[in-house]
Amino acid sequence: MFFGGIYRVDVVVSLSSYRDAEDAVYGRDGYDYDGYRLRVEFPRSGRAGGGALGPRSEYRVVVSGLPPSGSWQDLKDHMREAGDVCYADVHHDGTGVVEFVRKEDMSSVRKLDNTKFRSHEVG
Repeated sequence: MFFGGIYRVDVVVSLSSYRDAEDAVYGRDGYDYDGYRLRVEFPRSGRAGGGALGPRSEYRVVVSGLPPSGSWQDLKDHMREAGDVCYADVHHDGTGVVEFVRKEDMSSVRKLDNTKFRSHEVG
């Protein structure tokens, strides 16, 4: 039976330790696999708006002026230009929260001032 083309495949892997999971996320996210870009992330929470379980951080910034089409994944991808993001969430009011692994990453977020935020829903 044919149901249409494959748009996305999700694979869930459970690792024996948090450290192994962290190594997988930081070592393989963005990896080129036969011409396809792998996306390796900590699991999302079950609540609407997404985010990531696992590490939470005190190195937190609030972002405002996000477009309605922006998702937590878009925000996380954008903020990775500043450093290692361990959590991102977007609220319906156009604000978002991003948490960084290290204080240095949070401090370098200013380099993203006046950069273009891209939503996955906008071509």
